[in-house]
Amino acid sequence: MTTLFRIRDEQLARLAASRHEALVEELASRLRKQFPVQVSSLGQSALGRCVDASLYSAQRFGISANAHLYRFVCLCACFGWDFETRPESRWMLDMLRDPEITDPHSRLLRLYKECIRRLEIRLHNEQLRQRFGAMGADCSSGPEGTA
Repeated sequence: MTTLFRIRDEQLARLAASRHEALVEELASRLRKQFPVQVSSLGQSALGRCVDASLYSAQRFGISANAHLYRFVCLCACFGWDFETRPESRWMLDMLRDPEITDPHSRLLRLYKECIRRLEIRLHNEQLRQRFGAMGADCSSGPEGTA
């Protein structure tokens, strides 16, 4: 005799919500370990809300695989949880919506690589400013006191 289990819609919804909550907790924990500076000002519940909102944003862009969801959440943590609404981040939206690239995960990977490139440039520029910034006062009058 075969017994079939019947799972009601409410049960499925609770299972999905439970999986989603576990994912939010996992990603928040990973962010705390890998990006402590970026998330240090957020309490546990605030970070959970930010991660949750980011997951819904990722889904709007067609991003669904867990590894890609984490990558998207990392971008949000580093470039602003509200990057979608800021004019200076318009380039990120353009890359996520690029019609030339049909696969959402490929668009995300391209954006991720561009973000890393921009962060490396920013870090390099900061290092140059630190290295040469102290010299600025010494060099302001030009060689041998000429301007």
